[in-house]
Amino acid sequence: MISNSRPTCIYCGSDADTRDHVPPKAFFPKPRPSDMLTVPSCAACNNGFQLDDDYAYMTLLARDDISDRKAVQLLTPKLLRSLERPEGRALPVSIVRTAREFPVYTSDGVVAGTTPAYGISSTRMHRFATRIIRGLFFTEIGYAVPTTHDVGVALFLEGRPAKYSEIGQFLDGRPIQRIGDGVFAYCWNILPANEHTTVWMFSLYDRIGFGGLTSKRSDPTAMPYNERCN
Repeated sequence: MISNSRPTCIYCGSDADTRDHVPPKAFFPKPRPSDMLTVPSCAACNNGFQLDDDYAYMTLLARDDISDRKAVQLLTPKLLRSLERPEGRALPVSIVRTAREFPVYTSDGVVAGTTPAYGISSTRMHRFATRIIRGLFFTEIGYAVPTTHDVGVALFLEGRPAKYSEIGQFLDGRPIQRIGDGVFAYCWNILPANEHTTVWMFSLYDRIGFGGLTSKRSDPTAMPYNERCN
């Protein structure tokens, strides 16, 4: 009997005819590191991630708190050039439309004024982070997240100390994997529940933190965990 050993897409289970970068290679300035992570993917899934990738790339690189990072400084000219092209203007225009005044707090929690800022689509960012956790799960464990399990994510941990501590307690002492010059880092652990229950934390540019969990859905009709995790 001849077995079909062709790899399958870790996202949808169909035949994989390409590789997906985790995280997207656009986040790494050239020359890119040789140890970037890739996972088997079908072209449909890979291409389908593009809009979320572009959104995350544009909104995250625009953050003031990472403007001093070397990788961000190297990527900014390319980002600005892409915005000058007619076909590259639709996304930034849609982001600008979300701009409004946000409060600025002192270290004591007192409102010191306001500053203009743009809103973030949590739906798009959740999809972006969930895809990265699925890729890391495959990289570290060797197979895709089972279809019986949810992938939940918590965004921007650096501004959520309680959530950071909640996730971090399961990662104490675990090794941190780093790729690129401060571009991407992650840490993970398997929880006692079962081999598919895992906890993850990853960061971009040493400052933007995300947390995640893979867990079995006890009720097949229940809302996926990542939609309950905002």
